[in-house]
Parts: sequence; structure tokens; C-alpha cells
Amino acid sequence: MEDNKLKELFQYIINSYVNARRREEFKGHKLGEIIRNQIPTFLKKLDFIDKDKYEIKGSIG
Repeated sequence: MEDNKLKELFQYIINSYVNARRREEFKGHKLGEIIRNQIPTFLKKLDFIDKDKYEIKGSIG
């Protein structure tokens, strides 16, 4: 189910962020790929978001 995928992505971010920020090289980290690409791609597929009105972008900065 698609909504479970979004939940899984956010859960991964929640569970990984602190450790990634403190102990791992943040550049090139999987968290960045999820935030910049996977979540925006998922959100763009939602039919209730007016793509003419909203631009969906992911950024870790």
C-alpha cells in the first residue's frame, strides 16, 4: 500500500537522523536521497495535490 511507503520513509528518517548527523558522513547519505527524491516523487503522485498550484521539492538544507 502506497501510504505505508510514505510512513516507512518518514520512520526511517526519524530513526536515523540523529545518528547520521552525529556519527556518519552526511554527504551522500541515504537520508538525503529519501528527502530529496523519494518523498517528493511519492507526493507528486497524489491526485489531490494541485500540481499547477504547488511545486514539490525536497531539500535537506
